[in-house]
This record gives sequence, structure tokens and C-alpha cells, in this order.
Amino acid sequence: LQESYLTFFQLAQLYVPLSWLLFANSMIYALTLSVGAWLFGLWGVFFGALFTEALKALWMAWAASRHGLDVRPRWGPGIFKRLAIFSVIFRITTYPLTMFFMVDILWVTRFMSVGDLAVYAMARNFFIQSSVVTRNFTSVHTTQLFEQYGQKADKVKIARDMSMFIQAQLLMSVPVISWGVFWLAPFIIKQFNPLYIQGVYPLTILLIAGFFDARLNNLYSVWVAEKQMIRYGLANTISLGLMVLLISAAWFGLGTRSMTAVAWAVVCGYFANFIFMMGSVGRQIMGWRLTLEIFIKVVLAAAWTGTVFLIMSKPDAAVSPFWVDFKSTMFRAAISLALMSPLILFGIRTSGVAGRVKSWRAALAGTGRLGSDK
Repeated sequence: LQESYLTFFQLAQLYVPLSWLLFANSMIYALTLSVGAWLFGLWGVFFGALFTEALKALWMAWAASRHGLDVRPRWGPGIFKRLAIFSVIFRITTYPLTMFFMVDILWVTRFMSVGDLAVYAMARNFFIQSSVVTRNFTSVHTTQLFEQYGQKADKVKIARDMSMFIQAQLLMSVPVISWGVFWLAPFIIKQFNPLYIQGVYPLTILLIAGFFDARLNNLYSVWVAEKQMIRYGLANTISLGLMVLLISAAWFGLGTRSMTAVAWAVVCGYFANFIFMMGSVGRQIMGWRLTLEIFIKVVLAAAWTGTVFLIMSKPDAAVSPFWVDFKSTMFRAAISLALMSPLILFGIRTSGVAGRVKSWRAALAGTGRLGSDK
């Protein structure tokens, strides 16, 4: 029920109310689980989760009615049959992609110690959290893309919007968020959980993979919108095979059996997936010339960001007193931001975001909502 209402809000493009709603849901969830655990232990957590999920569903239904989303139950055997068939096919073809994002943690679980698993899982969680915001941007673009296909929009407009989204996402959003994680996460780990300090360097490497993350460029949604599920499933299977092959080559072929080697293999696996998707879906939607141009920009951005991060990161970073580490962290944050600012500004310019913002300001000024500029 919650997922249905989430889709309704996205289709209505009520993203600001939805963001507040999801924030409130998170607060409710944290509060009820904490109170349940404090009062009744494990059973309190269990029943607190059940109560919270029911409460969140009612809360989302009420919020939907407040924003004019009049939801009425409909039933039709034909509609149900089409949805069921598509859902089953979509789920089957998505499984390889799901496994693609899990290969590294499964590999560490199988071939490394429990301690290494804990450290790598921590680094990986920071990496995953760094993409939460950008994945929300992807959700917004996915909704727009599906609407365009549903309305049979001009392919030129779809290509233009896809180009703008990819460049804004990978040349602006990803660098900014990766920079924030780059300097903040090591400080948190070293000061509050120093036993996991070995995960700082693998995390730094994993941040480079964000530029090639299939969940952020949203190219796969084109095949879903066009119902080309065979291509979608084949691409996911090839990507999964490449990831396993690359980690195996690093582990068994090169003999580099460490968390750092796994992290580099993940970067290579994501990059291989990015090459495949840009060469297939990207070329199909945007044409060879624009696709190649964007590809070169993203690769150069990833190379520059990775160079800055790796030069300013220490593989054997030691724990320092709080204020010493704080000053060192602020220095690294300032220097790395200065080095990455040209990239971020280039992303704003080349993606067309700056022009879009100017047009919005002009439109708002025309309605008198911005006031006079003096």
C-alpha cells in the first residue's frame, strides 16, 4: 500500500510533500522501534515494526487525500493479467542487476574473515548512503521518462532531457555528494569507531564507482519504458558476469586478496556496465556523437575526482586527537573542494541546469513572484 501511494505522489509530481512525508515516516519508525525495544526488548521491536508500517500506510493515505489524490479501487481481469505478467518478467530480468550490486559483499563474506566483512560492510554502507539523494533524483527522472513514453513524446525531447539529467547527475550531483562523504566519513570513523579505520581507503575507492552506477544514470529505464525486457535482462546478466569475472581476476589471477582489490574490482565492474549501457541505450536514445561526448566528460570527471581523493587520502591513516583530526579534516575538505570546484561549475554549465534555472527565474519574475531586482 505504501509503495502504491509513493507511486501516486511521484506521478502527480508532488515531490516536496512526498519528501516531508518520507521524513516524517522515518522519524515515526525510529521513535516506535526505540520505544518498543526499551519497553519490551526484541518483541517490542517486532510489534513496533508492525504497528509502524500500518501507521505509515494510514498516514500516507491521509496525506494523499489532503493533496487531492483521489484514489478509487478498480478491478479488471485484463488489467491484473497484464500487470502480473509484466511484474513477473520485470522481476526475473532485474535479479541479475540486484546480484550485480551484491557480488562484492558476497565475495568478502565467502573469502575473507568476519572482521574484514564488518569493515568492508561499513565502508560499503557509507558508499550506498552517498547515493541515496542522487537515487531520489533518478526516481524523479524515471517518473518523467515514463510519462513521456506514455504520452508518446518526441524522441528529440526525450534525448535532450536524458542528456541533461545524466550530465547534471554525474558531473554535478555525484561530485558534490562524493566530496562530502570523502572528508566527513573518515572523520566519523576515526573519532567514533576507530576499529573500522581500515575501511577508509576502500571507501575512498568505492566513491569513484558512483560516476558509473547504473542506478544513477537511469539508462536502464529506457528499456523498461519501451518494454524491451529481453535486452534489459541480457544487459543485467552480462554486467553480473563481468563483475564476477573482474573480482575473480583480481583475486585469483593477480593474487591481490584485500578489501582494496575488491573495491577496485567494483569500480571496474561499474565502469564496464557504464560502457555497455552508454554504447547500447545511450546510443539508441542520444546518438553516437552526444553519447561519446557525455561518456568522455564522465570518465574525465571520475578520473579527476579519483585523483584528488586518492592523493589526499592515506591508506594507513592513524587515529588522532579530536581537535587535531578536526583541523586536518577541515583542511582536506577545503583543499579538495577547491580542486573539485572547476568540475562542479563545469557540470552546472554543460548540463544546462544554469540555463534552466534562469528560465525559471524569468518565468517567476514575469508572474511577480520574485519581486523586483534592484
